[in-house]
Amino acid sequence: MGLLDLWNKPNDNIEALITRAINENKTIRISYQNNDGEASVRTLSQIRFNNEFQNDGFFNAHIKAFCHLRQEERTFKISRIIKAEII
Repeated sequence: MGLLDLWNKPNDNIEALITRAINENKTIRISYQNNDGEASVRTLSQIRFNNEFQNDGFFNAHIKAFCHLRQEERTFKISRIIKAEII
C-alpha cells in the first residue's frame, strides 16, 4: 500500500459514524479539507452514500448531503473528512 492509498483510505471511525448518521437520519458536523487543501467546518443533513464515481473505483467513498453552509446539496469525499460528530 503506497502513500496515495493511505491518503485516499477513509478513517474507519468516521465511516462508521457516517453510516450510523445515515441509518438514524442524524445531522453531522464535519471538518473537511477540499482538493486544494482548504479546511472548513460543515453541517450536513439528509446524508446518503453517493456512488456516482463507482466506475472510477470509488464505492461508498463519497457522501451526498444537504450542506447548511452552502445551502445546497453537495458531494464530499469521505477520505477528506478530518473529523466528524453527530449533533
